[in-house]
Amino acid sequence: MKRIFRSFSKVFPKSFLEDTHEMLRFADFELDAEIWLGEIVTVALCISAVMVWLSTYSSSSFFILSAVIVPIIYLVGAYSIPFFIAEDRAEKVEKILPNALQLMSSNILAGMTPFQAMKLASRDEFGALKNELDRVTAKSLGTESFSTSVKEIAKHIRLPALERSLKLFVRSIESGGHLSKVLDETAKDINDSLMLKQEMISNVRSYAVLIVLTVMIGAPLLFNVSILFTERLNTLKQGFSTSSAEDFGMDLLVSESFDPNFLIGISAVIVAVTSTIASLLIGVIVSGKEKYGIRYAFVMVPTSLIIFYGVRIIVHTLV
Repeated sequence: MKRIFRSFSKVFPKSFLEDTHEMLRFADFELDAEIWLGEIVTVALCISAVMVWLSTYSSSSFFILSAVIVPIIYLVGAYSIPFFIAEDRAEKVEKILPNALQLMSSNILAGMTPFQAMKLASRDEFGALKNELDRVTAKSLGTESFSTSVKEIAKHIRLPALERSLKLFVRSIESGGHLSKVLDETAKDINDSLMLKQEMISNVRSYAVLIVLTVMIGAPLLFNVSILFTERLNTLKQGFSTSSAEDFGMDLLVSESFDPNFLIGISAVIVAVTSTIASLLIGVIVSGKEKYGIRYAFVMVPTSLIIFYGVRIIVHTLV
């Protein structure tokens, strides 16, 4: 089976395979990137095959469309899982990193060596960072040097602040600098960055709320009003003859009619696409990364469609 999975993964470019391997490492997944990609592609093809098979028992185009759309949603969702796990690990480490650096600084001031300071700074509340610190101390007791082991932490946690801190830590050890002061200043800079980041998020949160309300409530409501107008216009056309409508100058009533079902379908597609784009935009606003908005898309798109069809039912009930 592994050979089959590897053959499926060959459809992806080499750069994409390398990025996937890096992402799995950041997520702390001990998986082969080629096999993992081959597995999710195989599952997607199976889903598509099942949908095509079901379409043979129905005249509706629903299963044909599902044979394309559902596998794509599955692929995006499956690929997003390790990405968000890696991002969550980095976010948690960023919050506790200043405390870890200050603890190592205190240990060094107490007369410990950098190795001892890092080993004793490994605490359970540090989560993923604790695992990396334990890995460093274990490797340093073997054949690998302490400085080289420290640099490898950045290969398992995708966090620029951590990578910069590790470089300063290693450089201070190698140059004989005031390591304790460097760690304290680095911790202070990270704390200031976190406070600034939180302030920026608070300032732009109102824009995110406005986007959500517009896309999830405003758009479905306006589309339903347009569809209702079209349906009422078609009803009026049936009650007017061509000659009488032209006599009254109401050429609109004798023009070609729109199919309401077509408008409903195209409106649902537009709502789904708009919600997806809006969720990516919210990801940029909140975290500066459009990929982060994918997690919002899995909530916004279904909710927008539910509101769209829900408003349609309510409008037809009241009118």
